[in-house]
Amino acid sequence: MPWLDSANQELPFQSGSATSRDAAVGAARFVGKQGEAVLHFIRWTGNHGCTQKEASASLTIARASVAARFNALELRGDIRKTDERREACAVYVASQQEATHDF
Repeated sequence: MPWLDSANQELPFQSGSATSRDAAVGAARFVGKQGEAVLHFIRWTGNHGCTQKEASASLTIARASVAARFNALELRGDIRKTDERREACAVYVASQQEATHDF
């Protein structure tokens, strides 16, 4: 499953709990769709990049969920944090960008 959040690609669940494991397996599909949407959005922003706050507002995904997706994408090397800040938030850009847009 390519979109799991952990750096070692293991499902995050309470060991020894079948219920927790089942929930993690079910969530993996949802998390994957969010990860794809977040990565596509970051790539779309091009060199301008985006903050977690901007991605959350644009994609209508809860900020905590966006933060988790950014973390996973950064660990995988799909995105990187820049030295730039907007509204006190870190700006991220994609490692491979789709396009550059004027903002």
